[in-house]
Amino acid sequence: MTGAERNLVIQFEKIAKHVRENSFRTRKRYRLIFIQFLRFVAVTFHLQNIKNLKEKHVIAYIRKLEGENKAQSTIFTHLSAIRFYFAKIGLQKISSNQELFTLSKKLT
Repeated sequence: MTGAERNLVIQFEKIAKHVRENSFRTRKRYRLIFIQFLRFVAVTFHLQNIKNLKEKHVIAYIRKLEGENKAQSTIFTHLSAIRFYFAKIGLQKISSNQELFTLSKKLT
């Protein structure tokens, strides 16, 4: 794990440890998904502050998942986790799934 990845994960863990919503299984799954997303953002965009996450990062992540031939239901689960933690971090809401998929197609 690079320094930027570690930095984002540490920032995230400070927020995630206070989350008491959803079942234990859902929290674990969402946590793992969001860490995967953060690692992607750190490597691809060299982001260092979790508060700087934007919708463009989510769109790029969707494109990555589509490139890996992930099922649409899997991508929706990832988007649910990302939306959940965007709200916990206090970031701007991201667009609907349909709008995100449309934007990711336009960028191809």
